[in-house]
Amino acid sequence: MKIIVAVALAIGAIALLWAQRKAEPAASSGPEFTKDDKLLLPANYREWVFLSSGLGMNYGPVAEANRDRPPMFDNVFVNPDAYRSFMKTGTWPEKTMFILEVRASASKGSINNGGHYQGSAIAVEAEVKDTARLGGWAFFAIGTGTSGKQIPKTAGCYTCHSQKGAVDNTFVQFYPTLLPVAKEKGTRFNYLVGTMIEIPRAALVADQIARDAEFFSFGTNDLTQTTLGMSRDDSGSFLPTYTELDIVDSNPFASIDQKGVGRLMEITRDFGRKTRPNIKLGICGEHGGEPASVKFCHRLGLDYVSCSPFRIPIARLAAAQAALES
Repeated sequence: MKIIVAVALAIGAIALLWAQRKAEPAASSGPEFTKDDKLLLPANYREWVFLSSGLGMNYGPVAEANRDRPPMFDNVFVNPDAYRSFMKTGTWPEKTMFILEVRASASKGSINNGGHYQGSAIAVEAEVKDTARLGGWAFFAIGTGTSGKQIPKTAGCYTCHSQKGAVDNTFVQFYPTLLPVAKEKGTRFNYLVGTMIEIPRAALVADQIARDAEFFSFGTNDLTQTTLGMSRDDSGSFLPTYTELDIVDSNPFASIDQKGVGRLMEITRDFGRKTRPNIKLGICGEHGGEPASVKFCHRLGLDYVSCSPFRIPIARLAAAQAALES
């Protein structure tokens, strides 16, 4: 009788433990999903590899939205398998999963007399690399629950990570143990995200564009066409007459129209640098190989000119002359 009771108690204990385990968040070494495509929060993510913790880090529109709020801590964890792979290759493998744990900060409590310490959890977000299932990287809003839906790909986090992430869509630049690995493996790359300035309106709102653009490249061929309202393809039939009648000083498709197009370039420069003082400026087009245009760009303070290969010697000579003249 005692044996039967003992067995029954053991079976009951196992059943209870199984029920409790099913009620808890999933313990995992990588991304797992529910039947309705929600990402499960791994119960053991705090046993994963801790990468970094930031305090009050905000950028883009988020910075403006949280300007008046107390700073928050961002704790970043990655699954161990992905971490080991990164340490060997400097890249993230499939099934990489990042957990971003957001916690409140506090400064007054117990024996603390200065600085901040971490408080209660506010929310959790995740970033997952799963090309077969998600088409690449995807973000999930888990909040305070145990699972979360994918954030729509129209959200700003996708653009921000793809443009600003130092390695494969991720902010390795903020992870001090990983950045040296990426440099050693040659997987970290630096690049700028910018835009062409080819229509007058772009010049007039350059201060707004410079919030996101890190460089402006003047497409002087198209900017000339849209500013003067004439087609380069058709201009050969009337520009000689315009020049003869002093309507234009010279062919604006050969040498920059400094009074019109040039003025728009000046406005773009001033507006762009007002928003982003270190913005990189240059031109792209045949004007980049014309001496008078190169010298004009030098006076504007542009950083570079781009032109056809056969014009490069002329452009370099004109740039050298402009530097000596100044």
